[in-house]
Amino acid sequence: MSTTGTPAFTGKTIAFTNANSWVGCSAALHLSQGLQKYSKDVQLVCLVRDDENLDLLKQLKNVRVEKVDYENEATLEKALHGVSCTVLFMEMDEQRVLFGKNLVAAMKKAHINSCLMVSIRGAGSSRLRSHQAYHEVEQEIKKNISNYVILRKAILSQAFLFWSHIVEERSRFPMAMSQDALLTHVDLIDVVGVIEAVTIEHCRATSQCPNSNVNSFGKYTNKIYTLAGSEQTHPRGIVQILNASSGNNVEFKEVSREELAQYFRSLTKHDGWEKVDADQCNKLLNWHGGPRHQYAPSLPMIDLLLDEYEWCSIDNTLVPDMQEILGREGKTLRDFFLKEKEAFKPHRAYRATAKL
Repeated sequence: MSTTGTPAFTGKTIAFTNANSWVGCSAALHLSQGLQKYSKDVQLVCLVRDDENLDLLKQLKNVRVEKVDYENEATLEKALHGVSCTVLFMEMDEQRVLFGKNLVAAMKKAHINSCLMVSIRGAGSSRLRSHQAYHEVEQEIKKNISNYVILRKAILSQAFLFWSHIVEERSRFPMAMSQDALLTHVDLIDVVGVIEAVTIEHCRATSQCPNSNVNSFGKYTNKIYTLAGSEQTHPRGIVQILNASSGNNVEFKEVSREELAQYFRSLTKHDGWEKVDADQCNKLLNWHGGPRHQYAPSLPMIDLLLDEYEWCSIDNTLVPDMQEILGREGKTLRDFFLKEKEAFKPHRAYRATAKL
């Protein structure tokens, strides 16, 4: 793909939802920079429910931040005006299915016939609550949007940052599974790379055939992909990688699902840990060492994460989908822990509320 001379496409507007979450904001920042390499005339409209602490995102020339209420049709219509494609990240909210369905209805009313949804591995197979919620929105998209791509991602490697606090405090790595259960992960930078590749294909395909309502994602149209890294590992191996990368002597500890949930909930009691900040989101993907920001998952995110790990120990096969799109293998857990090794060293004062 050439990044010089005549732009490959012009005049496209891409909507991006949940851009005020840690993952959504990080992905939006990276995608906006990626799209600029191919055309300075592509705009990213970031839909948010809270627009505080997003100054870095708002300052980007090809980004427009729109505050929306998923139960207010007028705010959705305004945000989606002129959009050709929506990148849908589910909201981390108990009403995420309702919000997702309302968004799809607004897209249909606005005659937006292209949607790229970031879903989770196991949607369509697992009976766990989180997976069923994602699958319900997947079905709504397939029913109402003529051109779609669904990316079912494995658990993000970046989720391990939620464990950094207890590693620092107690040199323990608790997980609600046996030490030999096989798992697959995917790095957020690879997920964003796939989103960028598919979005660019949409812009090109619709520029070449502007009056066509079919194949708006080119070769990716109406396909479901599983995004997972190139390796299987287990909790025992994860701890070994962590110790080798950081010089720690962390021990794995098997705990119950509720015990792990209590630890995650204890993190939310610390002021500022849960609050999203665009500057920190940018560092989530572009980190060059030094002390890390403290992260805490929201309560809906805790339920999602626990469901993802419960399902991952069942469905952990390796699939080539990501390599097919990116043309390379994804980053490994070793890559992640080497980059984040400072986050797992005992250089910050912390005392967990939950004792594991």
